[in-house]
Amino acid sequence: MVLKPDCPEVKHKRVGDETYDICDLNTKPCVIEHGLYECEEYNKFLQEVSMSELEEQIKVVAEARASAQLAIEEKERLHDNWKIKNCEFLSAVVLKIQKASDEETKLRELTLQAFAETGNKAPAKGVGIREVTKLEYDPKIAYQWAIAHHMALKLDVTTFEKLAKASPLDCVTLSQEPQATISSNL
Repeated sequence: MVLKPDCPEVKHKRVGDETYDICDLNTKPCVIEHGLYECEEYNKFLQEVSMSELEEQIKVVAEARASAQLAIEEKERLHDNWKIKNCEFLSAVVLKIQKASDEETKLRELTLQAFAETGNKAPAKGVGIREVTKLEYDPKIAYQWAIAHHMALKLDVTTFEKLAKASPLDCVTLSQEPQATISSNL
């Protein structure tokens, strides 16, 4: 429950053990304080308070946004300085990542070569061969097939390939393709 602010025109007067709320505008007891009537002056006051709260919150939000923007700019400046300061290190990281990728490619090639020569799917510890089903088809023919089977106006490749793997279609050639895998724990 939101409490309304007191009317600035009401003065609280105490006589003995009783309190009276007197309106300064007409020097009579305030009827608003007792919830009896609407007061035009009090309603104007509430509107002013509401507008000033709104305007104050607009200022608070504008200041908060400006502060956040300054923090973002400072973070970017510090990050840029960090990248400049650590340029050599960052370059070394990129080179090491590229070297690891190149070496993994070479290991995959050697694993495929060993499989081709021996037929062994686990030619050495940490590497292996996984055979994946490869589908080859003419997309235009596959699209015609999809239309004939009421699949879609556009070929749903994922669904089409699942169906082609499950029950071979005349327009699809299935073959097993070896794919080298590398254990993450070498």
